[in-house]
Formats: sequence, structure tokens, C-alpha cells
Amino acid sequence: MIYRRSMNKTDILFSLLILPGIILIAGGLSFDYQIGLWVGIVAAMLSGLFATLNKKYISTAGPLQITFLELFSVWLMSGSVLIILDYFQPSNKFIPNTTDSFYLILLSLFCTVVAFALTVASLRHLSAFTAMLAFNLEPVYGIILSYFLINNNKDMSLRFYSGVAIILLVVFTYPFAKNRRRIPAI
Repeated sequence: MIYRRSMNKTDILFSLLILPGIILIAGGLSFDYQIGLWVGIVAAMLSGLFATLNKKYISTAGPLQITFLELFSVWLMSGSVLIILDYFQPSNKFIPNTTDSFYLILLSLFCTVVAFALTVASLRHLSAFTAMLAFNLEPVYGIILSYFLINNNKDMSLRFYSGVAIILLVVFTYPFAKNRRRIPAI
């Protein structure tokens, strides 16, 4: 729609194939976690919109300019929300201590800014859809790391693992389906 051309049928199909995985994961969660999941889905949709816009503007602006503009905007919005929250519900839980501040800066620079800038730069060579498929696997990486690093697996049922397996299968099958259409028949 942004590029004023019809949507790719393969992209639509693979987007729909992920839904059973999301439903399996969401069905086994308590209500509080389901709210978080749906907020995450909305965030992923917005992320896809921004990736499409980034793909459109990468030819006229550099990856660092786009990264600065987007992440600075997110910082302003997040900071504003935290200030408003702190005004209505004063709490010190939003103020990190020195150690947490160090790790937040380290993580934000290397795991967010550098990774995001590289993702934006990759849009010169990848479709926005492919980039977002990889980018939106970040929660899966986080869940896997939390399982192994802090043994946080109490809420992970067979439904959860089945949902993750479906999502991973779709994500890793997508490049093959995309390339299969490009290879001429012999």
C-alpha cells in the first residue's frame, strides 16, 4: 500500500501461517500475559510499518540518520510517559541504580542502536517483510535465553513450545518459498 502496488501473496500467506502459533502461545497464558502478548502484536505491526517506511526512505537517508530519528523519538515518547506515570503514581522503581544504569546503557548501545542501524542498512538488500520476520524473532531469542540463563520455564507448556515451533517453521521456510518462485523451471 505504501509503495502503491499490490500486496505480495506469499507474504500474506506466511503472515497468516504464523497466526496458529500465536494462538497456541496466547491460549496457554493467563490474562495478564495475554494483554502483554496483544500489546506485543500491535508493536510488531507498528514495527512492520516502520520497516516498510524505512525501506522506502533508505535510498534518500542513511541508516544512522534514520536510526537517530526513530530511536530519539522513542526515547522522547517513553520518557514523557514515564514522567506522566511518575506524576500520578510516584515511585522510585523507574529510577535505575548505578549498576542497572550501566547495563541499560550497554544494552541500549550495542543490542538496540547498533542492531537497529544494521537492520536499517540491510534494508538496502532485503525486503521489509524479510527484515521484520528476523527482527520480530527477538522475543523468541529472549525466551530461549531466559530459559537457559535464569531457568525461567515455569510458564512454558507444550502449547507454548508448539506455538514457537510453528512460528520458527514458518520463518525459516519463508526464504525457501520466496526463492522457489524466482528459480526458472528447467
